[in-house]
Amino acid sequence: GELATKLNEAAEQTGSVKKTDELVTMYAEPVQVDEHKYNEVPNYGTGFSPYFLSLGLFVGALIATLVVPTRGSTVSQASGWNRFVSKTLSFTLMSAVQSLLASWLVLYGLGLDVQSVPLFLLFSFVTSLSFMYIIQALVTWLENPGRFLAILMLIFQLTTSAGTFPLELIPNWLKVFNPWLPMTYSATGYKAVISSGQFGVAWD
Repeated sequence: GELATKLNEAAEQTGSVKKTDELVTMYAEPVQVDEHKYNEVPNYGTGFSPYFLSLGLFVGALIATLVVPTRGSTVSQASGWNRFVSKTLSFTLMSAVQSLLASWLVLYGLGLDVQSVPLFLLFSFVTSLSFMYIIQALVTWLENPGRFLAILMLIFQLTTSAGTFPLELIPNWLKVFNPWLPMTYSATGYKAVISSGQFGVAWD
């Protein structure tokens, strides 16, 4: 009975309210948001491209160590220095090829807009080369345990590189790994080359 009485009183009070445009606007938009877009990203794919390009180049570098043996040589009399130069040139060439293929695919296959195409190509090559040399060193020193460490590094980078969500959203204990893993810097550099145009960030 009390509920019915109170509902009737509320209905009478609300019935006396005069509907005006100002009142409707106040209820529909009680808070106005003032937006300032610093680096506008046109679509979802562009926002995620730094992360997935870094991921693809890292995985490509890892697969390259399965294709090209890091220790053995077809020339039995080759010295250690000759083998080092041969492997380094091979991995450098593979870095160039995979970075060009990835860049061509996203630029002309997917239509990715970047701030500077030459700098994008250069940054892709440097990123690919860095990943390739890191993984080559691990696999040359440790063989299969080195590949395991590279895969472990990849897993940690998936969450700590801040490529998908801001660093502030991950657990504190994972933030420690952020400055020590290479994809942190590749994702940041790609964001600068693709979206913001702050090329100094890419060089840093």
